[in-house]
Amino acid sequence: MRTTHSESDQAALEQPLLGKEFIVNSLLPWYSCPEEHFPQRRRVRRREREKCVSTAGKTADVSVEQEKSGENVNENISDASEDGIHADVTTSSETQPAKSKSWSAVAKAHAPSPSSTHSSPRLHRAAEVQLQVQPTQTALTDFMKQFVPCIVKKTNIQPRGFVNTSNMCFMNSIFQALLYCVPFYVLMRNLGKKLPRLFRDKGSLLGSVITLTQEFRENWQPGEEEGDAYIPEVVYRVMKNNPRFDLVQTGEQEDAEEFLNLFLDEMHEEFVRTGNLEKASSPNADAVDKDKEDKEEEGWLEVGKKQKPVITRSATVSHSPITEIFGGQLRSVLKVPNARDSVLLEPYQPLPLDIQPDHIHSVLDAMDHLTTPETLKGWRSPKGHTVTATKQVFIEKLPAVLILHLKRFLYDDQAGGTLKNTKLISYPLRLEIPTRVISPGKRPLGPARYQLTAVVYHHGLSAQGGHYTVDVHQHDGSSWIRIDDTTIRTISESDVEVTENEATVNSSASSDRCAYLLFYTRCE
Repeated sequence: MRTTHSESDQAALEQPLLGKEFIVNSLLPWYSCPEEHFPQRRRVRRREREKCVSTAGKTADVSVEQEKSGENVNENISDASEDGIHADVTTSSETQPAKSKSWSAVAKAHAPSPSSTHSSPRLHRAAEVQLQVQPTQTALTDFMKQFVPCIVKKTNIQPRGFVNTSNMCFMNSIFQALLYCVPFYVLMRNLGKKLPRLFRDKGSLLGSVITLTQEFRENWQPGEEEGDAYIPEVVYRVMKNNPRFDLVQTGEQEDAEEFLNLFLDEMHEEFVRTGNLEKASSPNADAVDKDKEDKEEEGWLEVGKKQKPVITRSATVSHSPITEIFGGQLRSVLKVPNARDSVLLEPYQPLPLDIQPDHIHSVLDAMDHLTTPETLKGWRSPKGHTVTATKQVFIEKLPAVLILHLKRFLYDDQAGGTLKNTKLISYPLRLEIPTRVISPGKRPLGPARYQLTAVVYHHGLSAQGGHYTVDVHQHDGSSWIRIDDTTIRTISESDVEVTENEATVNSSASSDRCAYLLFYTRCE
């Protein structure tokens, strides 16, 4: 049987069109399509014959560059499908075929692909196929712009302990807390599914975390066996080659809160480096950034109380899924007599809470203390006079995941170093942020409600050493799990929550186990 890819057909395509009697569809005889489509083929041939008559005298030369370009498009489409990039495919048998640039293009539009068989009717249907392929980085940029943190997930993950090698408990506790943080976990899983090859670089921290999340089996039910102990070497290797984590390698930094900041900052910057192509591709990016910085230094005017103008400045922060999940903002208001109020908007992740004053026994007390006006004596006014100014801080923006850092370690010159405060601080399982600590302009939105999802504890009386463990809440909220390296056991809510009564009666923790980091996820 004759095929549409024979040498004679190819030679006919390469010759110029001679007169009106040459019909491209003569290369596609009736046996090149299923029998039931033969009437449709005849109608197609009639339309093509009419086109040939109307375009008589034109040549059908096909350039080598066009064919190479077509091959490259096919290769790009194939690579895109393997990379997990979405391609929009529109197929319609009722749509009129688009005008082709050459006769060979018309023939190829109706010819079956080499890998297809004549038994498949869909492969021979006269159709218009449009493929729109996005580069991987552009797809990530779009993903970042459209990202919304997922708060609720009903699928549990199988608990697995992390082997503590070389005093890695301060890192492992953070890994566990983040894995049971639903917005973070869903983000990593979605990246692994939608952009599987983008972060496969051996030096990618995001890629290593994606691999870590894939090591946890989903659809786990309470009562089933826990998974085998695991060593997150894939993350260790990346951090070992990253200068940001040099202090971790030398053993000089073994603080869980400081490591959490380093970890989130590096993932945020990797998102920005990989996905923010607009800044890199813009020829005037530097000029725009400089103009933006100048405006931020100068500030802008807002209308405050009693219609008084307020100078507002904001720290520059690039947006990424990490900042969307964990990033909040504080509003610091400085009031100087005979001068306009000055406002500074500053980012935070996590939110540091001072627990040193004697009157602080709960996280709500610490939040109230955060917003207490501070008196600044000896302040130099714009006119050169020495005055007393006041500074007050409010919460301007609350993130999807609010991490509260209880500042237990303080430096004391007289004691000769850093000390640990073992005070017992109460924290509820369900936290409602009071409107009094929110910026006045944001208070009409009402109180924000959060659910406790993880608690990182520090064990030990000394700030120079100790051990870290973590309590985590399953994704569907069915149970609490206590993880101490490779030891895993189910606990009750009362084992996690510290009530106000307990904190008031007991001036310090009954043991050396003190809550250090509290992970709260916003309620839906």
